Amino acid sequence: MSGLSNGSLRQAMGILREKIDSLLPKGRAARTAIQLIALTLSLFLLATAAFDLTREGGRIAAIRPVDAVVLALVLGVEKKRWIGFLAALQVALLAAHLVVGDSLLIAVWLSASSVIEVLVVAGLFHFGRKPRLISQIGILKLCGSALVGCLVSTSLATAGLALSGAQVALSDAALWFAADMLGIILFTPLLKILIEKSSRRRGIPFDLKQVFAFVGVCLVAFAVFAQSDFPFLFFVPPALVWLAFVGGIRGAAVGLLGIAAIAIPFALADQGPTSLMQASMEAKILVLQSFLVVNSILALAVGVSVTDRRRLLAYLERSQNRLKSKTRRLDEMLGKSRLAEQMSGVGHWSLNPKTGAVYWSPHVYEIHGVAAEEFDPAYDDAVAFYPPEERLRVNDTVQRAIETGEGWEFEADLVTRDGTRRRVRSSAECLKDGNGEVELIIGVFTDITEDTRVYEELARSEQKYRILAEHATDIVLKYNVDGEITFVSPSCRVLGIDPQEAIGQSAIEFVIPEDRPRAMEAFARLLKHDPADGPFRSEHRAPKAGGGFIWLEASPTVIRDENGEPISVISSYRDVTDRREREIALAAATEAAEAATRAKAEFLSNMSHEIRTPLNGILGFAQLFARTDLDEDQTTYLERIRGAGRMLREIVDDILDFSKIEAGQLEIDERSFCMNELITETIDLVDAGRESKTVPIYSHIAPEADMRILADDTRIRQILTNLIGNAAKFTARGRIDVSVDVEASWLNISVSDTGIGISEDKLASVFDGFRQADTTITRRFGGTGLGLTISRSLARLMGGDLWLDSKEGKGTTVTFKLPYRRAPDATVEPHTSIKVSRDGQDCTIMVVDDVKTNLSLIELGLKDTGFKILTFTSAREAIEALEAGEKVDLILMDVQMPDLDGLSATKQIRAMDGPMARIPIMALTANAMPSQIAECRAAGMDDHFSKPIDLDKLEEKILEICGAETDASQSPSDEADEEMRALRDTYLDYLGTLGPELSQMAETLDEDDTAKAIRTLAHSVAGTAGSFGFTDISDKAFELEEAALNNADPECESDRSLLEARLRAFLEAIRGAA
Repeated sequence: MSGLSNGSLRQAMGILREKIDSLLPKGRAARTAIQLIALTLSLFLLATAAFDLTREGGRIAAIRPVDAVVLALVLGVEKKRWIGFLAALQVALLAAHLVVGDSLLIAVWLSASSVIEVLVVAGLFHFGRKPRLISQIGILKLCGSALVGCLVSTSLATAGLALSGAQVALSDAALWFAADMLGIILFTPLLKILIEKSSRRRGIPFDLKQVFAFVGVCLVAFAVFAQSDFPFLFFVPPALVWLAFVGGIRGAAVGLLGIAAIAIPFALADQGPTSLMQASMEAKILVLQSFLVVNSILALAVGVSVTDRRRLLAYLERSQNRLKSKTRRLDEMLGKSRLAEQMSGVGHWSLNPKTGAVYWSPHVYEIHGVAAEEFDPAYDDAVAFYPPEERLRVNDTVQRAIETGEGWEFEADLVTRDGTRRRVRSSAECLKDGNGEVELIIGVFTDITEDTRVYEELARSEQKYRILAEHATDIVLKYNVDGEITFVSPSCRVLGIDPQEAIGQSAIEFVIPEDRPRAMEAFARLLKHDPADGPFRSEHRAPKAGGGFIWLEASPTVIRDENGEPISVISSYRDVTDRREREIALAAATEAAEAATRAKAEFLSNMSHEIRTPLNGILGFAQLFARTDLDEDQTTYLERIRGAGRMLREIVDDILDFSKIEAGQLEIDERSFCMNELITETIDLVDAGRESKTVPIYSHIAPEADMRILADDTRIRQILTNLIGNAAKFTARGRIDVSVDVEASWLNISVSDTGIGISEDKLASVFDGFRQADTTITRRFGGTGLGLTISRSLARLMGGDLWLDSKEGKGTTVTFKLPYRRAPDATVEPHTSIKVSRDGQDCTIMVVDDVKTNLSLIELGLKDTGFKILTFTSAREAIEALEAGEKVDLILMDVQMPDLDGLSATKQIRAMDGPMARIPIMALTANAMPSQIAECRAAGMDDHFSKPIDLDKLEEKILEICGAETDASQSPSDEADEEMRALRDTYLDYLGTLGPELSQMAETLDEDDTAKAIRTLAHSVAGTAGSFGFTDISDKAFELEEAALNNADPECESDRSLLEARLRAFLEAIRGAA
């Protein structure tokens, strides 16, 4: 009866819902809006009724169901939909408070407190793992969340009332808290049950016992609260627990609602057990609220337990029914498996790895030749049926399966009880327990003796036909171990050989005479080849029909007898002539490319020297010419000559840099420098070279970027020069801004201008080498189009990147970021030259260059400085002058000279005795590549100055070396000798400390880092030791550096013994000097 009524009710509600939906506007947004409006009105009416009916003239209601309604809705939807329900609650409560007479400020504050309460409770309930609300954990979590949320709401409400000037007592706060707590605990579970659609969530269906229990609870509650003579409150909990046992969580919730509906009106009318208290009405209401809260927790806990228990019992009953069904199906399957075993001849078995117990099906007993009544198998007994040569393999397979949990499939020989040998196949799978350990192994067992015999016969009879089918497009050859051909495919006609005539001939006839020794060696290796190592391949040339030859790739297979001895070879031969020709062509192309690369490098080196040498004369004499008295026209013409020369020098430098970057030969150094100073110097340098200075250049350096860092200042300056130079070139009006800031361990530098900009379709090509955004730019402004390409490549070589943003007609911003490390405070800049104690007016400079023009240029350019200039066109003449006693303070040495080059001359000077060996030597050469500069350093030169010569910069460099003032109390030579002797002794002490460090390195020569460390140390000692006159140490250091370089280079064949020998020689030289 009740089931029919429930079904009819649900059907009627469904029809009503469809009618209502048909009247509502279509569209999800419209329906949602109407639903929220309806909810707001409902909440308003409910809140107004609660205020009017339960707060008895006071400010605070005895029970607040409105918050519980919204909380029940919120807990059933996604978090993104909470805002609609919370907004409805805010509006409804605001209106309700205004209706009952609260001021607007109080209404807003109190309604906001309720919204925060719902939000806190819902948030805490969702925090962590969200349980089902209608469960023990869910009810407990709801109570805990309500406790915190109500405390927050009560605190906010009482604070707001107090701030508004209202008198708020502690009892008012307690009443507010109890009313909120009671409303959530009473109504939230009940509403959740009512709106739950799944019958599985409802747990227990309605029946007459629940109705009687509910009526009984209501009668008890009425009897207790309708009288005011006795405190019979304790009669209510037993009746409520009884209802919870009968109706579960739903019965408990409905009973609590009935008790509250009866008790609250009586209490507000000052009747019932609470009227016996000699206290205020607020205290009586608080006691009633506490009574309802305690009964709610008790009843809900009991109801949840009963509901879960009945659900578990129902689940257990369903599980038992499923188990019975599965048992019936299993019995059916076992019967079918026995029938299938008899028909297929496949037996099954199982093994318990922990006990060793074995189960065999009847057919497995039959295969072993034993009867089930006479033989009770165990694991050891089962393995004993295998012959000794198979027993170990079978046992290892089983043990591996037990350890890994993986099954197996193998074939093996088996000896039955009567001695018959059979071939069997065993397949197995492992079943694991909850801990992942194998608890049972099941498998099938098959006698394949007859199948194996049939397959062997088929394999022998069809072997050569199968090979022919697989190699139909290749030459197939079969020959015995003596090389006599027994079979050849018709495709051998490509070699001019008839298949019938080839039978009985030697297989070596398929090889041209030049390749026969190699073919015989390949055949010997084939007989020793293990197939497990992969297929065997060999190649040789064979004579071709009509003349010439072709390349054949052989794929041979050795046929062996039962004893493993080779009896014949079957091989397929594939024509790979095209591939070999391509390989030869590729090798030739590779060699040509390498030769072209070498030629390119040599060309660049020669170009650098040959262009810089005449350019040196052009720029140098133009610089001298500029120092004379010139009229306006002459000055203009001269500046154009100098500008064209500088442009040519910049083009040469750009091309060299681009080529070095392409070849991977450009090295990045790390030095300490000040970022602020570098930016300022670069801006000044670019600004000084501009013809027009109408466009100002501004720098914006962040305070945190004004520091000393470790990076390659030369390359950063090169990038900045390119970028600022481009900005100055392409900006006719406006401004140029250079900005620097720091982000984590990155340095961000940007150069912005208001110049001509670049169109969007040309941005992709600005980083292509030798290209500019527009060909007219090259004609208007000049340049190679390599500036941005080189700059981005340098930025990436330093671990950063460079990119460009531009709009045509508005300007361009180029940004590059670089990693950096802050330099230690004690970082000292390395000196690139040696200063001597000498006054500039007394400095004698020896210039060695085979080009007289260069000598004249330097002599004329430095004549006004007061320096004494000695010029030599031959390095030998210069050395002879030094040996004859010529006193000089600085030598400017060209590198590429006939008869004796500058590097060899420097080594000879360093080998001299006395002060002459310590004269500062500066390379003055057109060789400007990094490897060439390194060669100058290694030879003993102290500095490098590249051509074309800038006379002003050369003068500054000379003054840097020779410009220190002298002490009048001591002659310059004596002071220099004394300082040099002291420095020489100090350096000798330093050399003495290298012994232990090098001895430790000798123990780890196999490591790549050790060879690199030795190379670095030897390189640092080689030139310096020679400068101090330690010729033997210098020579040994050069030899050690060469050996360490070969060991550290992966492309060179390392020789550890040579490295050890040169390391010992170097140590002995140090000890001898000490």
